Amino acid sequence: MKKFLACLIILVGLVWICSKTPTASAGSHVHDVAKTEKVTLRDLLFHHPTRAVAETFAPKVASGEVALMEGKVPGASGAFMLWPAEKLSPSHAGATGWKSVFFIDPMIIEDATQLVRNQLVIFHEYIHYRQAMSGKIAPETFYPMYLKEHPDQRAYICEQKWYAEVEAYQKECELAGLMKTSAADQFCKDFGTPKFERSLTQLMMLHDPSVQLCQNVFAKLGLKAAQ
Repeated sequence: MKKFLACLIILVGLVWICSKTPTASAGSHVHDVAKTEKVTLRDLLFHHPTRAVAETFAPKVASGEVALMEGKVPGASGAFMLWPAEKLSPSHAGATGWKSVFFIDPMIIEDATQLVRNQLVIFHEYIHYRQAMSGKIAPETFYPMYLKEHPDQRAYICEQKWYAEVEAYQKECELAGLMKTSAADQFCKDFGTPKFERSLTQLMMLHDPSVQLCQNVFAKLGLKAAQ
């Protein structure tokens, strides 16, 4: 844990420099990025097929308002997190509130053959960012250490996490449908049917290590959703 926090402190302190934000155009981004020989994270963000990511989320990552971290994410290609500001670095001592962190696996950026899949990953994490900023989902849900620090809150946080993930996958599947791609078929195969939430819950329990502490709650909610 100490090693992870040390890496977090170093990485959050880095400044990601980007040039002027291009105008977002929902219909042209996929085509424009696909023409480049090398796709960068900046391309994926600022040329995202949704205006919400290109015009709202991308500038916040570029400015550092949402801290960017690159590294392996167990069981995922990306993750949105919130960290207590005072835990990020000594310079934040005495600070209050939450700091948004966008964690991305650099390997997905380097794989230009997975362009659409990468755009869907970013959109999924943007939905979590929106949930946190709007207050729709409790911010503690996105703090990865919260359940270990507050085990008495497990039922509530796990329930919040389930609702957060179901909505994020619903939005991701909607976007995949608009983009006419099969890149998200594993999680979207039952989208639009009464079986969606239950089958999605089963997949998350199998493939997402972050729900390990929430297995019982997820199983209960998935079963209830199917009734």
